[in-house]
Amino acid sequence: MKKVFLTMTLLFAVVASGHAQKIAVKTNGLGLVTFAGFGQWSPTPNLGAEIALWPRWTLDIDGFWNPFTFGENKSTQFWAVQPELRYWFCGKFNGHFVGLHGQYAEYQNFGMRKYVYDGHLAGLGLSYGYSLPLAPRWKLEFNLGFGWNDVNSKTVWLRESSLGRPIGDYGPGYGNVEYQEPIRKDYWGITRAGVNVVFIIR
Repeated sequence: MKKVFLTMTLLFAVVASGHAQKIAVKTNGLGLVTFAGFGQWSPTPNLGAEIALWPRWTLDIDGFWNPFTFGENKSTQFWAVQPELRYWFCGKFNGHFVGLHGQYAEYQNFGMRKYVYDGHLAGLGLSYGYSLPLAPRWKLEFNLGFGWNDVNSKTVWLRESSLGRPIGDYGPGYGNVEYQEPIRKDYWGITRAGVNVVFIIR
């Protein structure tokens, strides 16, 4: 599923870019302040591109990558890609829009203290947003989306000391693991959120 999803996204982007009349790049400010839990902030580097297809339609593709680990068994390692087809009510890159988005993510050693997770997720959602002009080529974009994700995880339970703190390393193959239990569940809720700084290239 991952290969099909990524291949279709890439092919769609390449074909669309050949017909694009306007292209923008962006970064999501919310991704730069990802909360990792237990008082730890974990910035997630991210970059997006948006391509104009027709007068009121654009294709947005965002990528996220977080390689970070912290002390006391804290980790937020994942990567994700999220394409979205958008319809603009006042013309592309201006004002209000609605979107249909998909997402795919893989995570490894993701979690805090007692539990860590390895696995992937994929899903779909609907979103609403607004683009606020700042300068001739600069925009500030807000968006929020809701939808569904199919979450496939492997849960690793950590052995703890009498003080309730994890002992040593963690994760598959590291030795301090009591059991590993596959988990698959449906998630319904927020699937997209952003406060994006946007630069129009052309």
